[in-house]
Amino acid sequence: MDPLVEEGIPKQDGAKNYWSNIMRFVDPALDWAEFGVATGASARMLYGFLPKGREFFLFDTFTGLPKDWVRAKEPIVDGVNAVMTPRGTFDCEGKAPAFADPRVKVVKGLFEDTIPEWEYDKQLGFIHVDCDLASSARTVLFGLGERIRKGTVIAFDEFFDGPNTHGCEVDAFRDYVKEKKVKFGYIGGIGTNMVSVVIL
Repeated sequence: MDPLVEEGIPKQDGAKNYWSNIMRFVDPALDWAEFGVATGASARMLYGFLPKGREFFLFDTFTGLPKDWVRAKEPIVDGVNAVMTPRGTFDCEGKAPAFADPRVKVVKGLFEDTIPEWEYDKQLGFIHVDCDLASSARTVLFGLGERIRKGTVIAFDEFFDGPNTHGCEVDAFRDYVKEKKVKFGYIGGIGTNMVSVVIL
């Protein structure tokens, strides 16, 4: 299955229906992780779905994008006809959102540093990839290793970026599927940005 075949993505009407549908596929016995947290808006929303007794790990530097986010409709060559969001966008001055629930745990730092050091070797039930950059999403997918297994649900926040299909999280997922020979199924989407899959 080619992740770029948009016709295969079932679409939901509105965020509430989208997230409610996705949660039907999530194993309530497994923990969650979010990569790209910023102010915590999405983490707080997702927390409302967190199953009883499960932990929710939040990964971010809280200092914004680690590099410029460049994306375009066609393969990017020297930035021609590309859209750019500059490094540092979404900067929270290093401050992580506060959660009273001890089940929510913040992991601060760059993904390439924090994921290898993460002393957690169980399967994750739900992963929210909201890091925008294809390079960051690639670090997440390949870095998590066996924490992603059959049944893991992955929700991408910028799978595509409107009409832009190059330089987005889909690039990382395409590489991951190809190199790891992963089978997956689409389970939901809003527009072309928010797309979710389950590993088969």
